[in-house]
Amino acid sequence: MKNKSLISGLIILSLFILSCSSSQRGPKSGKKAASSKTGWAYNDRDWGGFEVNLKYKGFQPPIQGMVFIEGGTFTMGQTEENIMLDGTSTKPRPVTVSSFWMDRSEITNVEYREYTDWMKLVFAGAGQPGEAERDDQYYILYENSLPDTTVWRSKFSYNEPLVEMYFRHPAYNNYPVVGISWEQAMAYSKWRTDRVNERRLCEELGIDMEKYKIEGGGLNDPETYFTTERYLNDPDYNLGEYVIRKKKDDAPGKNPKDDLAAQEKKKKDKVKNKKRKVRIEDGILIPDFRLPTEAEWEYAALALIGNSHEDYIKENKVYPWNRHSVRDNVKSNQGEIMANFKLSSGDYMGYGGFHNDIGSLTTPVRSFMSNDFGLYDMAGNVAEWTLDVYRENTGKLDDLNPHRGNNFKQIIYLEGDNIPLKVDDLDETLAKALGYEWDDENGTVQYDIDVGPGDFVLINPYLLNRKYNAQTGQYETLPPDEFNALSELIEKYSNEKSNDYHNANSQRINYNAGDNIGDGDGQTMNVESGGGAYSTEDVFGVYDYGKTSMVNNYARVYKGGSWKDDAYWLSPGTRKFLNQDIGTDFIGFRCVIDHMGFEGSQDSKKPRRKSKVKRK
Repeated sequence: MKNKSLISGLIILSLFILSCSSSQRGPKSGKKAASSKTGWAYNDRDWGGFEVNLKYKGFQPPIQGMVFIEGGTFTMGQTEENIMLDGTSTKPRPVTVSSFWMDRSEITNVEYREYTDWMKLVFAGAGQPGEAERDDQYYILYENSLPDTTVWRSKFSYNEPLVEMYFRHPAYNNYPVVGISWEQAMAYSKWRTDRVNERRLCEELGIDMEKYKIEGGGLNDPETYFTTERYLNDPDYNLGEYVIRKKKDDAPGKNPKDDLAAQEKKKKDKVKNKKRKVRIEDGILIPDFRLPTEAEWEYAALALIGNSHEDYIKENKVYPWNRHSVRDNVKSNQGEIMANFKLSSGDYMGYGGFHNDIGSLTTPVRSFMSNDFGLYDMAGNVAEWTLDVYRENTGKLDDLNPHRGNNFKQIIYLEGDNIPLKVDDLDETLAKALGYEWDDENGTVQYDIDVGPGDFVLINPYLLNRKYNAQTGQYETLPPDEFNALSELIEKYSNEKSNDYHNANSQRINYNAGDNIGDGDGQTMNVESGGGAYSTEDVFGVYDYGKTSMVNNYARVYKGGSWKDDAYWLSPGTRKFLNQDIGTDFIGFRCVIDHMGFEGSQDSKKPRRKSKVKRK
């Protein structure tokens, strides 16, 4: 009996401890879940209708093929001698990178063709006679999504078959896509975000796909295609009309979202049948796909997690693998090359009969061993775009998630407080004042790689009433016509009170902090010629473009070395740069997505450490 009583007591005590620890980790689940601070019930219409997702099981990648990169501290910068004696590698310094998810390999030709096929379907009438095909204002969006296959063409080399075949022939399906500019890679990332969120919403709500495909997917009207931004911010955009109903009075979809905050205004109101749109709080919509920052890419490539022991690194790396050589030292593969790169002058693949690195140009992804994170081709094959704007000196960046290139912009609301302003709503004067190009033939904003029909107008409110003069290097008052066109926006977003964070109506203290794309280092331009191709943006200084420097706010970092590079460039610490609107035959890309919540690979519900000593 004593043993049974003791066991019962221990069980009760353990359950009590477990309940206490779980309450520290988040709200309890169940029908009677309530706030531990106010006692008010969650998810109860009678108690205000405050909704909390109590069934959330932790962040998981939205698709297969992504690798969890557990964040940590590492020494960022050169891992071997800087033989170039310039900004091709940076001075080593310790930094920390937060956890994220990364594509296991680069985006391949077949994966990128999925994107261009969608663009063709929506903006080019699927190649069939129709409104989109006849209308140049939409067709240009498809045209701008295509890779530049002429990157294979060389004046003194015969690569002509690749110009026509590399991107489309099935033999190259699993090869990394090239000829993609940084801007195209960013556009692909945005498209990928929208398509994944669109699929998740369709599955969650139970969308009638046949009806949605015809009426809501953008096929008949290119301005109706789904974007995450539009779904979250436009109150008039809803997928509710496409949900499946078995009977007239049935609740729509598989998992309809009840609007628990809805209140009865009249006795006849049936608030129990009211539904709402999916929100970020529901945990269904995912963060944006994007390019990795330079720090994230370098951290993932080194994969020091394989060399870590408790709280220190046993051995640093020069390359993504564990030896200080480009050849394997494992007995079964002794002497084999570890990546696809240029071995020496004129030697791209080794001798016939034993092709050491498999191919003379690019090779299929995952042809070589992965690193300790499970990532393939982080050295060689193709170099990869990163998110960062290039500067030789990176020492001024934060030591937590360092990045240069933030370009702060926000959605603006002109008509009322909840209707976003769209690019299609702009007239010529307002469009030009906001920095958009105007299409005189169609009487609309000129669509481009980063501007599509139905997009919201994004601005930096602090730059509305200022304009940079490239000749004087100073900000000046807007010309009268542009000021008048922007007067309503300037009055609403750039008033004096908004800059004073002590004022009740002010913007937040760090409201504009996420804008460092120029940040005192200047932008390349040729002042004598009026600034050259890249002088139209706001800048913070002057580089003499084409004379003393090619560095500008459009120069983006790429890393990893390629089939065209020597072994020196395989080190993750090395870096090069190229203007963001240019594609080459040796640069590809892969995407990352931010990890939400608990950053460790262990179970977030279990305490990390148990106290072994009693503290007074």
